[in-house]
Amino acid sequence: MTPTNTTGTPAPVSPDNTTSSTPPAAQPPTCEDKPCGNSAAQCITLYQNYTCQCPFQFYYNSSACVEGKVFPGQLTVNIEYSSEMQNVNSPKYIEVYQAIENFFRKAFSGQAGYGQTVIETLRGLSSARKRSTNPTEVIFMNIFEAKTPLSNKTVEELITNVADDITVNSKSYKSLSECAVYGCDPVTTTCQALTDGLLVCECKEGAFKKNQEDRVCSYCRSTCTSKNNEHCTYNKTGFPICSCLPDFKLQESKCVACPVGYSGVECENNFLLIVIILACVLGAAILILLSVVIYLSVRTTRKSDPEKKHLLNLNKRNAEEISNGSSGSNVEAGGRIFPRIKTNMGQANQGFEGSNPYAANPPNRNYLPEKDYEYDDDYEMSARGDGFRLQRRS
Repeated sequence: MTPTNTTGTPAPVSPDNTTSSTPPAAQPPTCEDKPCGNSAAQCITLYQNYTCQCPFQFYYNSSACVEGKVFPGQLTVNIEYSSEMQNVNSPKYIEVYQAIENFFRKAFSGQAGYGQTVIETLRGLSSARKRSTNPTEVIFMNIFEAKTPLSNKTVEELITNVADDITVNSKSYKSLSECAVYGCDPVTTTCQALTDGLLVCECKEGAFKKNQEDRVCSYCRSTCTSKNNEHCTYNKTGFPICSCLPDFKLQESKCVACPVGYSGVECENNFLLIVIILACVLGAAILILLSVVIYLSVRTTRKSDPEKKHLLNLNKRNAEEISNGSSGSNVEAGGRIFPRIKTNMGQANQGFEGSNPYAANPPNRNYLPEKDYEYDDDYEMSARGDGFRLQRRS
């Protein structure tokens, strides 16, 4: 037997070979194959399938988007809701998608001009807690030709008359307005119908958008810039708010800098003020401490040397006595504390004979100590030119 090639196409088989190979099943087309053509339709990839979705009030027909008339509504599908349905590429979503598509083909089978049904939202019923199962609520829009004679009432009758479908609860159908399926952001916009039948999403006060066809207003006014100390923020619901930059606050419709000691958003942080107060308190405490240390140091220095203080006081007292004409007990008239020693050399004792300081009643006796020795008769004092010396008596 000849082996097959790697592309999946059977190779030629010899006459002796009775074995045949089965070609692989064809894969369903995907959005990568551009099945919607070059029209304005958007290709949406589903689970093992796809769909072409045109802009609002248009439906897809053969490779083009055709303008039509929209009939929005909602009904209940007897398929248990799962969060997996929010993924259009999941098996749960395609299960609901096929159930809705088959139901409306049956409901509008006898009506000309039916174009397409587009699913907008899948959600669980709010009263599901009271039920054993959680059915799925579907919000959709049926699109017919623009010149269709059908009205909302006629469409409702066609839907509620379908009684043999066990998956879709036809009696739960409810007609909705076009704004309910147009897709305006409920937080930042309000849906408005114009006179020509077109819909527009008007921005709420304080919110802005760049393009007129945008369905969400996520911008602040054009003057909300850092040049004016402002920036665009969002609240918990996602609504844009022009607020002051950090370290600024709103005052008289302007963003001004925070006062000293405050910072953060709307100047609510006073941490810096606390730091400044603590720094001032600590600085004052340090100054007081230094003053106390200096005072104690000076006081200790003055009391550390009482003897010196006594001598200074004595000198001061003696100086005062001298200035008053009294010499004091041991102070000369010249104001000296210690006496000056006087000699008679060159005056009374011309023979260089030293006068005996211990003779009876010398003039400076009070300033000399008493002698504690006796003269030796064998020696006598003699004077020379270079001083005094003792010599033995001859």
